[in-house]
Amino acid sequence: MSIDHAVVWLEFRTAKVFLFEDAATPSVAGEPEFIGDKRLMHDGQKGQRRDDDFFGEILGFLEARKKWVIIGNRSSCVGLLERICRQKTEGRVVGVEFVDAVTAEEVLSRARSYFSDRH
Repeated sequence: MSIDHAVVWLEFRTAKVFLFEDAATPSVAGEPEFIGDKRLMHDGQKGQRRDDDFFGEILGFLEARKKWVIIGNRSSCVGLLERICRQKTEGRVVGVEFVDAVTAEEVLSRARSYFSDRH
């Protein structure tokens, strides 16, 4: 099975990328990839890493996938969407949901429902 669907769960300066094996019966392919903003991890180097670096790292995990769903807080989602539009890959985004707090189970449930209903 090909892994052609991804869900990005954005929280404050962190992201988890879930990869899905199949749209017909969506199941997660392994553990989610965790991406953290390095500015938060290195106190003495504040300002060394820009938003473009953080969002670029997320897009690095997404680029091989055909369809993307983005879930998270409004400001992080908008920042990622701006980067996606600059790269002219907005056609691959099939959904965006602005939510402030969800659990991993809720993210996966929304993603399964989303991909099952639309494919």
